[in-house]
Amino acid sequence: MTEDGGGFRVAADDPGGALLFNRYHSSIHDVVGVPVMDIKDSTSAAKEELVHFSLGNILASGAFWLGAERLITVGYDDALFLSCIAFLICGIVLAITGYRQSIRRVTRLERYVPENMR
Repeated sequence: MTEDGGGFRVAADDPGGALLFNRYHSSIHDVVGVPVMDIKDSTSAAKEELVHFSLGNILASGAFWLGAERLITVGYDDALFLSCIAFLICGIVLAITGYRQSIRRVTRLERYVPENMR
């Protein structure tokens, strides 16, 4: 067994794959190798997805409620009501884009886990 300096001892001589033995408690986990660059890409993409989804939701909800208020008080001929429709559509598109990016990132990471481990 070799120690990697991070608190784990890696046993590479097991024919079933790598085993991790940590210093603090005993446990056995299935381990798969994931390139560090994929993990870094995943964390940076997660932040971007969160921003897209959150801003899209805020934009869509604000445009919806302001548009509803302007429709009730002023009517269809109001320029602000018409702009709320455009902002509502933009917010929905931004939120859907963030959600789809999140699904794509998770799917990409799930490729590293074999079918029998899911």
